[in-house]
Amino acid sequence: MYRRFTLALLGWLVAASALLGGATSAGAAPDPSDAAWSALRAKVPAAQALYRPTWLPDRFSKPGTFVDDALMFGVSYLSDTGDRILFGRTYNVGSCPVGDMLAEPALVQGIPGTLYQPQQRNCYPRLYLSWQEAGQQHLILTNEGANDGTTRAEMLLIIAGLAPVLPNGAPAPTPALNGRADVACFKESKQCVAGPFRDYWEAHGGLALNGYPLTGEMVEQLEEGRLYQVQYFERVRLEFHPEIADPAYRVLLGQFGRRVLAGVPNTPTAVVPAQDGYTYFRETGHNVGPRFGAYWTANGGVMQFGFPLTELFEQRLEDGKTYQVQYFERARFELHPENPAPYDVLLGQFGRRILAASAPRTLALDPASGPCPDARAVVAAHGSGFTPGVVTRFTVRRDRDGEITGGNSLAGGKPANGDGTYDNMIPLLGCGPADAPGDTFTITVAEYTPDRTPANGPGASATFTVAR
Repeated sequence: MYRRFTLALLGWLVAASALLGGATSAGAAPDPSDAAWSALRAKVPAAQALYRPTWLPDRFSKPGTFVDDALMFGVSYLSDTGDRILFGRTYNVGSCPVGDMLAEPALVQGIPGTLYQPQQRNCYPRLYLSWQEAGQQHLILTNEGANDGTTRAEMLLIIAGLAPVLPNGAPAPTPALNGRADVACFKESKQCVAGPFRDYWEAHGGLALNGYPLTGEMVEQLEEGRLYQVQYFERVRLEFHPEIADPAYRVLLGQFGRRVLAGVPNTPTAVVPAQDGYTYFRETGHNVGPRFGAYWTANGGVMQFGFPLTELFEQRLEDGKTYQVQYFERARFELHPENPAPYDVLLGQFGRRILAASAPRTLALDPASGPCPDARAVVAAHGSGFTPGVVTRFTVRRDRDGEITGGNSLAGGKPANGDGTYDNMIPLLGCGPADAPGDTFTITVAEYTPDRTPANGPGASATFTVAR
């Protein structure tokens, strides 16, 4: 896996910082970071290089010096979500054998290094960069933390913004180097795509065919039971397969078609004979009409979409309208005659749907306990893992007798936000003066289709406890 890790223009880092919610310190006034780095710089021989970041995500605090002469020393940044990044020098690279890690080359100030990510979720560190300079090993380590540590895309931005440490601890001005950074970030989804996933995304239709990234890169156990590096986009899941010898074919698309199709009733999946005027695929025994066939051929064919799994049929989709559709191994083609060509053929957002169905939903109440003076008491509900734009319904259950004391109609259901989070003010219906301290009410938020049937798996619940 060969990469192009190049330093970007400082202006690009500032722009990327704005997109990701990060902070850059190069050229800024002295801050507490300088003191920590100055203390570390004093411990390192003057001829030995030492690098500090000029960009970090906003969730990381100002650093403190971490010193253990037997093992490592550096500057440690803590985040508000529990993960940590350590910059410095170390001889202890963690508990995960290198052979169990995904490894890729990286450049740090022109020095060859390696970016490692373990395939086992219980390894420490979750992600690290290692490089050698003047006989010394340098590392950037991240621990697993509350959110499994820093993402690979964030690490690439950190690498691009590393700068030598001056005696006063401040970062040295870095030269403006030409060349593209290996990261593209999108404010629309607040996510980035990098390395071979970015190369594939750009070479195979970009935004039109794949959509925006919905997640960073992560390790996931796929349908066949093996662990792979993956990234979800609105319409696809990209998978990195290191076992494939040819680098050109190591990035593959997840075959969502069969998985989604399994939940669609009365689909024409039976093998049929060839039909005049249509393209017939013997591999799966289905026909593809002229319009879908032209789109299939022009936009990547079998590598991008796979073979057809059904004939053309009508389906009521997520927006409540009925369209002519056809399912393929990696996509659902939708015919939208209301749009001019070539936008009359659109792709179903399989990535968003699968991600929503597989991600655990969470719900928290603020406050989580308190009095119920009357039926007008309300709590603020905050959730995550929901499907953006899909209507929701909440219910309130009194746990001591199991009675559903209230809820909302679908007409008044509030959809999740664009990033899958959920925010709503929910009345504690049925909770009143008759309820004793310690009584509980369970609030559940679930998703529904326009025809009033539950959608996308179970909802999320949280408990409110009565207190006086």
